[in-house]
Amino acid sequence: MKRKIYCALAITAAFLTLAGCDKGDAEQGWSSEFEPVTETAGSQNEQQTTTEQEKTEQTAADQTTGDQTTEATQEAPADNGAVSICDETTPFDYASDYTEEIKVAVERAVAGATSFEDEFAKMQEIHEHITSRRSDDENQAEMNVVSFYYYQIWDAELNNLWDRFTQTVDDATKERVLADQRAWNVMKEDAALEALGPQEEGGSIYPLLYNSFMEDSTKVRCYFLAKEMAAAKGDSFTMPKKSVLGSYVDNQGTDSIYSCLSVTESWESGYIAKATLHGIGELEGTVEEAGDGVLSFASDDDSVKGTITYGWDGAVLEITEVNGDSVVSLGDKFEFPMVF
Repeated sequence: MKRKIYCALAITAAFLTLAGCDKGDAEQGWSSEFEPVTETAGSQNEQQTTTEQEKTEQTAADQTTGDQTTEATQEAPADNGAVSICDETTPFDYASDYTEEIKVAVERAVAGATSFEDEFAKMQEIHEHITSRRSDDENQAEMNVVSFYYYQIWDAELNNLWDRFTQTVDDATKERVLADQRAWNVMKEDAALEALGPQEEGGSIYPLLYNSFMEDSTKVRCYFLAKEMAAAKGDSFTMPKKSVLGSYVDNQGTDSIYSCLSVTESWESGYIAKATLHGIGELEGTVEEAGDGVLSFASDDDSVKGTITYGWDGAVLEITEVNGDSVVSLGDKFEFPMVF
């Protein structure tokens, strides 16, 4: 996917102000995570690790995800004079690879955090720091590139959390959460496809949409792991307010998607919902907020109406009105217990 983000078709970019890792940034905590990188002989103390997905594979030898091994370093490696993500005089270098620097920034943020809430706030600070380096005249391909690094922040955080999680909880909890984690890892590509449609129909903005979906979904997994870890230690972690936007899956206890419900922003205004119902068909229409954690649904042809209740425990679509022929019936209720 990383290679696909260089598709080019310019769309209007939002104005972004450039800023560096100066004293003002340090007051916001950025320079404690990002520091300029210089290549000095013997300065790199590299430690080979595996991603959380590979740990999943090793724990369950019969499950293969296809993810690749990555390195987490104590010092981000310089790349033959390539611009550091924290360079104060040069804008974001869209041709550089900042993955290792992001991993180091995440490690530093975790080390300096006082709680999960603080830890996740620091992830947002890293996000904002990357934003500060962006050019105000980005083209679409460049926006796609940056969206990949936003995703990498939370991917690195998930791997870091998983390492700590496996060292914190008992074996029973680990195995239970591992099953959900494995299922999420196997299904995330299909969940993105259900929410976004096929890449060939998405145009040059598709990589940005894909990376944004993966960023949000990975962030959700971080929240769930934090909640499990807090409970194991006798602490508490309050999940943030659930966004209206989201994808929910019914996997019926497997690692395959049977049914899926996605709520996304409309290109014009408001929200749209798409439900793919196993063995039944599809519903697509608009939704409006109808209360805390409740949406009212109306199909595009106005023949079906219903309500969607949603939260961190999943979503439920209940059909409240049917006019004419439809793939659903009055009173039908569809549950989507897994959150992406």
